[in-house]
Amino acid sequence: ALFGRLRIENAPPTPGVTLPAGSIPVPTTGSFLYMNSQSGDYIGGGQEQLYTAADSAVNGSLQQGPDYFSANVIQGSYVHWWYVDIAAPRGVPLAVGSYIRATRAAFRSAGSPGIDVSGDGRGCNTITGKFDVNELTLWPSGDLRVFQATFEQHCEGFTPALFGRIRVEAAQPAPPLQFGMTLRGDGTITKTSVATVSGTVSCSRSVPVDLDGTLSQVVANRATISGNFSAHVDCIAPSTKWSATATGSNGRFNSGSAIVSVNAGACEGSKCYFATATANIKLNSSK
Repeated sequence: ALFGRLRIENAPPTPGVTLPAGSIPVPTTGSFLYMNSQSGDYIGGGQEQLYTAADSAVNGSLQQGPDYFSANVIQGSYVHWWYVDIAAPRGVPLAVGSYIRATRAAFRSAGSPGIDVSGDGRGCNTITGKFDVNELTLWPSGDLRVFQATFEQHCEGFTPALFGRIRVEAAQPAPPLQFGMTLRGDGTITKTSVATVSGTVSCSRSVPVDLDGTLSQVVANRATISGNFSAHVDCIAPSTKWSATATGSNGRFNSGSAIVSVNAGACEGSKCYFATATANIKLNSSK
């Protein structure tokens, strides 16, 4: 027979992350990524590194939701590049405090926080770790103002760890764009039945605008002629005129009453603004 007994005692995970002593002073303000990798850690390669806004582009946001912070740090023309994801349990907004039993952020299970630090072509399949959210403030708009977290990450269950700290100080976002559109009450029609419609777009700051619309006209009290049009214009605050031409797809436009419907859109980064307008206009024969 084989008799025996096996006993394993694992110390419970403790909250709080203390950065190991290093040779590089860790900043206290500004946007930066500091990493101190133990020998044998795959991601950091056993090196101590610091990237600041002085030599790298450091960007981060809560764009995926209040429970998920995501940052990217790019030095030069991708001389070095790093990605940092810090996540609370799904559906729970991130808050100042300590998080333990973290797993890979994008694949964390319900009730578990997440972390994922990768870059320079290296990443983990599985992750265990913990982190402290040291600071988290928002602008009145709800956009991220300051985020700082100190982390400890173990790749593939190995003992060597990657320690680090990420801090992002984001500038106050611009106020929402004030955007609108009006239509001119008359248009022109050429001898070849090409109609021209016009109007004005208004903007609180300069922005590119794309327009598309439809011109329709009832002919002989029974047939409806319609044609589509599109245009692009750079709106220079406070307003800029636009015009577009339309040709009937199923007949010829004539002078007289017509209906024009226009959609306009303007985008700044990931935020887009829209305006619509419909009006009865008069098409006049051009000279």
